[in-house]
Amino acid sequence: MSLRERLIDLARANLNALLDPPERLATARVEELSDQELEAELARRRARRQREAEARERAETAKQAARKRGRRRSSVGGQRIAQLYALLEVPNGSNWPTVKRQFRRLMRQHHPDLHTRDPKHQKTAAKRTASLTAAYQELEQLLGKRDPG
Repeated sequence: MSLRERLIDLARANLNALLDPPERLATARVEELSDQELEAELARRRARRQREAEARERAETAKQAARKRGRRRSSVGGQRIAQLYALLEVPNGSNWPTVKRQFRRLMRQHHPDLHTRDPKHQKTAAKRTASLTAAYQELEQLLGKRDPG
């Protein structure tokens, strides 16, 4: 056992000794305690209850704030993400490999070089691929997805 581990064990043991109530308070009956000891014990319990109530209140406030942020994000960002999924013709909430596979399939299908004989179709295909690329890039940015290589 290293010196560091021994020091940590010693600190834990001393910390537990400090946190444990004194022997007399743990085993004594209320009638046997002095007025000062009773007051000290009541003050300690009040302080503990106060800290617990404050912690519950902070947790509840944090939960409510998270719910508000989630509602705001889902109402505006969620609609936009749903539109992007629809533009890429994948179900809403699809995993990233599915989105990527579908994007590549659509790009192969609508690529302007496939429509060189008809200028009207080539122009339409160019607009379609531009909108698909923009949707893919925006969805990639919103979802925070990046390929590692």
